[in-house]
Amino acid sequence: MKPDTLTYDQAAEELRLILERMQQPETGLEELGTMTQRAQELLRVCRTRLRQLDGELHQLLAEDPEPLDDM
Repeated sequence: MKPDTLTYDQAAEELRLILERMQQPETGLEELGTMTQRAQELLRVCRTRLRQLDGELHQLLAEDPEPLDDM
């Protein structure tokens, strides 16, 4: 799946699976290189999604006319 079509949860799950495979003694050096490259792509996806969510939350909180202290 292309990185730009993944959700945060999908990318995080694939990262978890990659980490499990990397820890297997039978994983070869070539495969480690490929998995490391894919993990970097997935980390980029996760960071992008988190930054987007952070921006959306900041915008929502800035638009909220009632302070949180009044709750």
